Amino acid sequence: SLFEEDRPPPRFQWYDPDTGRWRDRETDAEFKRAAERERYARELQDTRIEGQAEGRAEGQAEGRLNLAIDLLQKLLPNVLPLELQDRIEAVWRRDGLPPDAVDRILAVQQAPDEWRLLLEVPDNDTDSR
Repeated sequence: SLFEEDRPPPRFQWYDPDTGRWRDRETDAEFKRAAERERYARELQDTRIEGQAEGRAEGQAEGRLNLAIDLLQKLLPNVLPLELQDRIEAVWRRDGLPPDAVDRILAVQQAPDEWRLLLEVPDNDTDSR
């Protein structure tokens, strides 16, 4: 009859007690696609979270570096000439900020002749720390 042509073909299904659902080839394929979409969404979210954490850490490191350079310029203008301050900034940007940079800057006020050792600046710019 006309209505039988519009009806989808019958499909064989079985109940799977391990998953608690009725299964057949079509629903298994859809279930698999849904699981893959969920996995992809989780991985994407994890990647976003990792990227945000890395961005925050980089931003914090950049903030600490900028603060140390600001302190260097404000606390040592009469101790270190501007060209030496610029050199120290370049070395810190290249090699990284000493973890106790603020203490080192304050120590230079007490012992200005030891600025190179205190601020971890090599004798020439091609040296590494």
